[in-house]
Amino acid sequence: STQSGHYVREEHDRKKRERSLRHLERVAEECDAVKDTVEDYLETLVKIRSGEERGITEGEMKIRIKELRNKEVEKLDEWSEAYMEFSEWYEEKQQAKKYVQEIYDLF
Repeated sequence: STQSGHYVREEHDRKKRERSLRHLERVAEECDAVKDTVEDYLETLVKIRSGEERGITEGEMKIRIKELRNKEVEKLDEWSEAYMEFSEWYEEKQQAKKYVQEIYDLF
């Protein structure tokens, strides 16, 4: 019975770790996508200024860039939270391992 309880806990733990890693990866990809878009927008801004791009005004482009910058900050915050969540999980695991080792060392 203790064995199956241990297994359930391990399984729950593994799923939690995978979930938090997936979340971390997804947010990192979203951060990259926003960063790439910002770079594209900055290139467009250069084209607007050189007269190469006429479909959009500099003012409109600046507004889009500003909105994206805000989104980038939000994404980075989300990434930090996801990273903290994963770190907390990792830290808990390390503490648990250390605790188990200390118990083993007593015997």
